[in-house]
Amino acid sequence: MKWYDKPHSLRNRETAVKLLKFIDEEETYKYITDADEQKFDSLFFNYWKPYDPTPDDSYNELMDEYYKRADYAAMNFSSISGKPGLESDRGKIYIKFGKPVNIERTSNENGKMIEIWEYANQKKFSFIDEKGTGEFNLMNG
Repeated sequence: MKWYDKPHSLRNRETAVKLLKFIDEEETYKYITDADEQKFDSLFFNYWKPYDPTPDDSYNELMDEYYKRADYAAMNFSSISGKPGLESDRGKIYIKFGKPVNIERTSNENGKMIEIWEYANQKKFSFIDEKGTGEFNLMNG
């Protein structure tokens, strides 16, 4: 199968498997990464098979969406302190839950920036930028 517009985070094996940590146990990550190179691809793609909304074709829409979210997080949630967007709290939440339906930005009484993400399922996450570097840390969620 040719995959046009393949997410960048899916093109790097190590990154692709590391991102499974946000949705599954550490053991799953280790099981796949500890496999020899010949088994790696099979284990990785078989991991995603049960989640494929259209199992009759070879394209897995959910896997594609997950890694496109990772690409978005990498590009949009890095901080000037050097923390990569994939490792940021906002990045992890975005990858796991997708785009919020509403984002509100405000400041607290100390002038620290706060960002509140709301999702349709009543989930709400609040982040604070303590240092003014764009690194928003999860306050609750």
